[in-house]
Amino acid sequence: MTVSYETSYTPVTDELQNLVKKHNASLVVLGMAPESQDQWVLGNTTTTAIKNLAFPVLVVPIGARFKGLKKIMLACDVANDQPVQLLSMIRNEVIAFESPVEIFMLIKKQLK
Repeated sequence: MTVSYETSYTPVTDELQNLVKKHNASLVVLGMAPESQDQWVLGNTTTTAIKNLAFPVLVVPIGARFKGLKKIMLACDVANDQPVQLLSMIRNEVIAFESPVEIFMLIKKQLK
């Protein structure tokens, strides 16, 4: 795996969209410091990205260590995603981890 970096004076969410498009990325990994976890409701760069971007974001708390996956949760916006097609795309990856999957579907009611 190759790791690289880029810098920009563009707002983070705008730049993330540019980078995802430029690198044809399917996932963005963002870190979150412990003090940021207290700002989950108020917001910070990571939570702003999660709320405003239309691609998968994996949040990794500082100091986290990978010890395998015990459970996988897939959150999707049913109005924008196609859950059946999305699940078939990740099926092989999930099978490799031998972990149960929970699906969290967000359904926004539209006001008339």
